[in-house]
Amino acid sequence: QRIIKLTTDSLEANSNVAILADIKNFWQATNKVLIGLLNQRESQLVKERNQAIGITIGLWLLSFLLVFYFAKSLLNKQKNLYNEIDIKNVKLSIAAKMSSLGEMAGGVAHEINTPLAVIQVRTEQMQMCLNEEPIDKALLSEALQIVEKTVIRVAQIVSGLKNFSRDGSNAPM
Repeated sequence: QRIIKLTTDSLEANSNVAILADIKNFWQATNKVLIGLLNQRESQLVKERNQAIGITIGLWLLSFLLVFYFAKSLLNKQKNLYNEIDIKNVKLSIAAKMSSLGEMAGGVAHEINTPLAVIQVRTEQMQMCLNEEPIDKALLSEALQIVEKTVIRVAQIVSGLKNFSRDGSNAPM
């Protein structure tokens, strides 16, 4: 009996060793599978993180390019507006000069027309004197003197305009 018991105990011990070996093998296989799954998941997470970083960098770059494009567009619009303002200022300046020139031409015309009217009236008066018998030499002489003074006045106006066109500071007008 004792031999049977030793044999049974030995079988049981061998059987326990075999079960422990099976459990160990199962544990090692499970560990390998779990480590493989963890490594796959880690690789997947690294790829997802790298994709997220790439997308973030891409969005930042796109944002920068959009801001740059719109800033450049706004600067071009501002430049065009300044150019338009400059053109309008030049046109306005030309219009103001033309207006001043028109006023001056009106003043010059008046300054010259008034003496011309005097000359016209006096020449008509002299014509009438010449048609009368006897000729009134005193009236004719007076009319000629007035015409002469008026011609001198027109010559002074023209001279003043010439001086003004060269250097306006010395014009007698």
